[in-house]
Amino acid sequence: MTWNYRVVKQTYEADPEFVIQEVYYDKDGNPSGYCSTRLSGDSIEALEWMIDKLRKALLEPVLNDDDFDDKRVLDGPDRDIQHTDGSPDRQD
Repeated sequence: MTWNYRVVKQTYEADPEFVIQEVYYDKDGNPSGYCSTRLSGDSIEALEWMIDKLRKALLEPVLNDDDFDDKRVLDGPDRDIQHTDGSPDRQD
């Protein structure tokens, strides 16, 4: 399984909201779930890494809630998951 940050368009009472989420992908590369993004790290470099990945999310196509088959909201990343760019899960 892989993950990256993506913008997800969510609609509440007909009002759209764009949220940067940690999006997880199945073995075929399809979005399978997401969880809220938490900005924390054990160093300034770790935060810089996260901010770089967040900026890259703005360059990708926006995902919609209905892009997720089961609309799973995940509690947090599994440490065996790699970022879609091949880097380790996090720099913390």
